[in-house]
Amino acid sequence: MAVGPALPGGGVDPLFTVVFASVTVLNLIPALLPTPVEILEIAVIGLLHTLFLVRLVRARGAAARQRAVELESYRAVKSGHSTAKS
Repeated sequence: MAVGPALPGGGVDPLFTVVFASVTVLNLIPALLPTPVEILEIAVIGLLHTLFLVRLVRARGAAARQRAVELESYRAVKSGHSTAKS
């Protein structure tokens, strides 16, 4: 955690969650424009975009948990106790 200096505002999101979420929402705009499209088509597009956004949120949570696991592993190595079992 203390390898590099802290950035103002909390740091960098290595998964670019905000960027991908923003682009996903922008990608929905053409589907919502008034053109002759089927309701089923809009529903499928909306469902797929929603599933992608859910995946982004879950990946961000998993990455945060992984960072905590790695920090504990590094602390164990530093203190001389290996967490790996032979």
